[in-house]
Parts: sequence; C-alpha cells; structure tokens
Amino acid sequence: MTTKDDDIEEFGAAALVQMSPELLQSFTKSAPKTGESKKLSVKKVGNHLAYSRKELLEFDEYLRKPWPSAPGKRPHIPKAIKDEVKSETFLQCAVCHSHRDTCEIAHIEPVALGKCNHPHNLINLCANHHTKFDKTGVLGPAEKVQEFVAGFKKTLLYITRTKWGSHVDSISECFALAQLCQRLKKEIEAIDGKATEGQLDSYNKLADDAVERLRASTAEGQRKRGSQKDTSTPEELWEKLERSVGNTTLNARLNSAAALADDEEFRAAAGFVDCPLCEGRGTHGASDCPVCYGEQQVDSAWADNIDLEPYTLVDCPLCKGDGLYQEEYCPVCHGDRKMERRFAERVDLADFDEVDCPLCKGKGQWKGDDCPECCGDCKMPKHMADRVDVSAYEEVECPVCDGVGQWGNNDCPACRGECKMPRHIADRIDLREYDGVDCPLCKGKGRWKSEECLACQGEGNMPRGDADRIDLRRYDDVDCPSCDGSGQIDYSDEYSGDCGTCEGNGTVLRYRAEELD
Repeated sequence: MTTKDDDIEEFGAAALVQMSPELLQSFTKSAPKTGESKKLSVKKVGNHLAYSRKELLEFDEYLRKPWPSAPGKRPHIPKAIKDEVKSETFLQCAVCHSHRDTCEIAHIEPVALGKCNHPHNLINLCANHHTKFDKTGVLGPAEKVQEFVAGFKKTLLYITRTKWGSHVDSISECFALAQLCQRLKKEIEAIDGKATEGQLDSYNKLADDAVERLRASTAEGQRKRGSQKDTSTPEELWEKLERSVGNTTLNARLNSAAALADDEEFRAAAGFVDCPLCEGRGTHGASDCPVCYGEQQVDSAWADNIDLEPYTLVDCPLCKGDGLYQEEYCPVCHGDRKMERRFAERVDLADFDEVDCPLCKGKGQWKGDDCPECCGDCKMPKHMADRVDVSAYEEVECPVCDGVGQWGNNDCPACRGECKMPRHIADRIDLREYDGVDCPLCKGKGRWKSEECLACQGEGNMPRGDADRIDLRRYDDVDCPSCDGSGQIDYSDEYSGDCGTCEGNGTVLRYRAEELD
C-alpha cells in the first residue's frame, strides 16, 4: 500500500511489507546484502518500535533489486531470511507438505535472472520439488509445479499481512481472519481435482490454522467483553462468531468463517470501509487492487491516509506516450502509451542505453558462432547487459564424465566427448538423470518378446533420464495400418498374400504404425 509518509508501528510495518517484525528488526542490525552497508532505520516510541513508512517501502524496493555476488556464485541469503521462509511453510515443503529434512530455499524467479534474495522471491521446497521447479521437465510436469508454487507463495504472503495487520482490537482481528478464511476457501475450491494430495493438504493446513486462530480470537474477544474491557461490539455478533467456529468439521468451519467476511454488520463493527482506489470492487485494471489486495475493504483508520496519486496515469517516460520505441512496441509500457505514476517513477532511462555486449565485447561473435547473448547484434540495452553473467560461459569439466569425455564405453552423452562445457550448461545438469536403472521395457533382462530389447538394445539398463522419457505405450501391439489388421494384402484381383508390413501377423508396434501414418 502506498501512503503519505508517517511513522508506522512495527506490526503495521510488518503487514505493509509482508515480513515479520523479527525479520525487519534483523535488517536494522545487519545489512542484508554482502559488501553493502545499507540497513533499515528504526526508532523507539515508548515501548514499541516504529518505522518511517517511506523509508520502509524504499528499503523493500532495495531488497528487490539484484543482490551482489562473487563471479560464478549465488548471492548469499542471510540466516534471518532463511528462517522467515522456512517458518512460512511450517518448516516443510510447500508442495508435498513433508520431507522437512531435505528442504531447501528455492528462488521463484530464477536466481540467474534476477539475483534477488527478497523473501517474497523465496520458498521452502524439498530437494525433489526444488529440482522439478528449477529444471523444467526433468522429473515431472514442472509448469504445474511452478504455477502452484507461485500461487502458494502469494497465499503465504497474504497470511503474513493478515497476521501482523490485525493487532488493533479483537473484532478487527476476527474480521481479517474471516477474510483470510474466505480467500483460502476459494483457493481450495480452485485447485480441488487439479492439485496433488500433498498440495491440497498444504492449503488445508493453512485453512485449519486460520480457523483455529479465528476461534482463539473469538474466545479472547468474549473474555474481554465479559471482563468489561471491550463493550464496543454487540454481544450478538460475538455469538455469531462463536457459532461459526463451533462446527465439527474443518470444511464446515471454513465455510461458516468465509461467509462472515460478507457480513455487513461484522464489517462495520470491525471498522472497515470500501477501498478508496478500487471503490470496493477488489480489482484495479486486470489485477487485484494493490491497496486492498483484492479484499475490497480497508481499515477506516488507514483510508484517509492513502495517497492515490501514485496510481494516476502518466505518459510512459521512455516512449513519451508514443507507444513505440525504436520502431517497435515500447518495452516499458508495451505499447499502451501510459502507465501508473508509481511505475513510471521507477523507470531508469539509462537502462535502455545501447552498450557493447559484455560477452562478445561488441564483436557479435563468440567461439565462431553468433554471440548467444546479443545474437550477433554486438550491442544490447544496458539493463540486459547488467544481467549477463560472463562467468556462466567459462569452460568447466563436464560433471557427468568428470572431464574424461567417456561414459561407459561410449562418448559422454552430456558433453558428446568434448570433456568440457560452459558453466551455465553444467550447472543445469542433474546427475541423477545419468544413474543406471533397469530398462522399463524389458525390466532389465535385455530381451523383449524373445528378441533383443528395442529400447535398450539388449543392454538391460540405461540412464534414468532416458528411462523416464520412454513411453511404454509406443511398444503396444495395434492393428497394422497397411492391412487394417487382417494380415493379408490384395496385390491384384487374382492374388493376395501376407502383408509385407506386419508379415501376416495383423499387428505392429504402435510407434511403427504411427510412422506409417
């Protein structure tokens, strides 16, 4: 949320940037980026910590920019950020909800692309799902894993905002939790039947935790009312809340809690009003409203302080409102000519200056071919050049054959006998793909249907990567397409004989039939 500058207490600050108070405090004590001294400013007001809203948002933007690293190395992730990311998923994998002993911190945007260790770009994954997420297609449907991980991370961040943004009073906290339950209910319904059991369990655990927090907040509100510490909320509303969290099953409790988010009496008592940017629609353009995060309402205490100026449309600073840049669609506004002021102010026009390609040094050639970075153009925009990691093209020993060039009795399948390869290719190799496993067609026997196995050529084993790519259906018997399964061919009106394709058997292997088609 973008607002006018003022001091904001630590819980409100945590909700604003969707990071825990503990993580923010760590940024005040230690600079998160290696080799840089920038820390987050903080002041003490009474017994509480407070941050400048403007400085907090600027520091958040600083964390989103590329992090420094040594050549060929990944940027260091501070322990405080690692702990934050692990705690989001209860120390377990975000995808399969298990394997806490093998979990690793994964980058949602590839580290090679953005070098960004902002906690919003990190998620806790087990080694198996980290591999699926990083290496498209190696161990499974990576695109589906990527979609789930990105969506689940957004939900985790929403929970963080809810957790730290509802410390004003009991009824406000209950309303925020009801909104969280409503969001989780919609997301569970959206993935039901599409997600794996582990993925669904991950959302169900979040839902169970949200309902339990709503139950505890309701009990606390009732306690305060009973002790006359808070009589501002009608008793009937507390009773309604108590009934909603008293159902026996998780599904029933979640449904009841979600319905409370649409209760006008509840909303008014919690002090929420229509968002001034989206006017209660929940959307801004084609996305969730950036002020209310799609929830349609905001705390009335914040509403008057929200600065809407950053959301006004202005001419794109690169194409000056023309929509075209160097005779193509503008890469900043994508041809739309205008953009919101908050985005326009972030554009650095120097990023679009043409500079020599850092890999080929402006020559356009790299090892006898067009340069893979500039495609032979010699130059590129500065913002693209800044992302080029020249060390990724250093020649290193092949990790499969250890630089020998041989694998078994043949040329190494990874380096094709060259012994070396560029570092960026070597870094993407999953050595597990080259583990020897039994051929899935002949089950390791080397023979199939009394002949040499067609898949492994009689070897009985093969690399795991090759085995994973074998579609056993290709070896099913199907009707021969030449004779329609009869085994016979009419060569003339007077003569017929065995089909030459299937040798009179009437069937051929599926892959052979597909080749004939």
